[in-house]
Amino acid sequence: MAFKNRRFEKRSRRWKRRSRERSYSNIFTRPSIARRAGTGVLYGLLALAALFLFLFIFFNVIGGGSKVKLVKDMTAEINSHRSAASFVEEVREGTILRDQAVDTSSLGKKTCRITIVSDKGKEKEYEFQITIVDTQPPTIETDGNVVVFKGSEVNLINQAKVRDNSNTEPEIEVIGKWDISSVGTYPIKLVARDASGNKAEKDLYLEVIDGNSKEGNYAFTMANGHRAEVIDGITYIDGILIVNKSFSLPRDYAPGFTNEAYYAFYEMVDAAYEDGISLWGISDYRSWDEQNELYEYYKADDPEGVDSYSARPGYSEHQSGLAIDINTIDKGFGETAEGQWLINHCWEYGFIYRYPAGKEEITGYIAEPWHYRYVGRDFAEKLYNNGDWISLEEYFGIDSKYAN
Repeated sequence: MAFKNRRFEKRSRRWKRRSRERSYSNIFTRPSIARRAGTGVLYGLLALAALFLFLFIFFNVIGGGSKVKLVKDMTAEINSHRSAASFVEEVREGTILRDQAVDTSSLGKKTCRITIVSDKGKEKEYEFQITIVDTQPPTIETDGNVVVFKGSEVNLINQAKVRDNSNTEPEIEVIGKWDISSVGTYPIKLVARDASGNKAEKDLYLEVIDGNSKEGNYAFTMANGHRAEVIDGITYIDGILIVNKSFSLPRDYAPGFTNEAYYAFYEMVDAAYEDGISLWGISDYRSWDEQNELYEYYKADDPEGVDSYSARPGYSEHQSGLAIDINTIDKGFGETAEGQWLINHCWEYGFIYRYPAGKEEITGYIAEPWHYRYVGRDFAEKLYNNGDWISLEEYFGIDSKYAN
């Protein structure tokens, strides 16, 4: 009888059972792998079909075969003139059929459109974006250096024409130090900045001159835009002869009472008479010497106050031949019917109320309702200002002060 090892038999039976289980498992897994492989092939075929479909649509429906190459710089300056086609470097297998102007009126992103026609005749609207930028600084234009009379009003910002491609007002700054009350030449700098931060600079000089300088003839545009000329020692601003405490006349200037003032005055006299007003002249032209005698007479009696009502020789409007005192030398004359008529109607005949009440610090003289100056009708109407009289000094932005 053979010897049987029970432990061995038990292990043998266990091994046979596991072998049978593995065999059954392999049989059942083979169909699962096949199914997965089939599914992969199916997905691959579907993807390939989708690719062919996309290429067909792109080349035959959307693109028509044309390819657009854009320029590298996709920006345009604000308010420049650009078309959409100017941003296209090349159209392959086609041409531009329709172009479009670009709106460059404001900063930021803009959408541009062009229509492309392919070599096969297919049309396509092509769309892209550009950016509107502002990289250009403002421009500063001046007539050169700024020349002003000593003591006159000065607005240096108005001396330059500043423009910017954005069509907005740049900020303007004046850098430098000057003294308008002292004759001299002062370096200044105009700086203009636009809203995008672009900056422009202009170096120039401010020249302050003495209105009583008699050396040579010259002309210039004042800082407030008025045109000044000095001819043979006589100052004209916008063609108007100027005489006050800051601007004098040469001693030998002796025109007499000018014809233009003479005829205008008597035309005014006739018009006043028709309104029941009597006017007559009591003092018109006075020479340098006559004014000197009158001034010295008043100065002897009133040395502290004489300059407020009597002009020094060479500084009197009477020497110009364009001024006249009417009816009386009386502060109350302005309240009379004659005085009121003159104040309200003199401009119609080219005369101005030269030293209005309330303007003493500006004109340098007390109110003189009897003193009238001829300037011509058009200019007189401007100074009349609908009854709110403007003085010559205010209008031209000049001073009326003696140098000493």
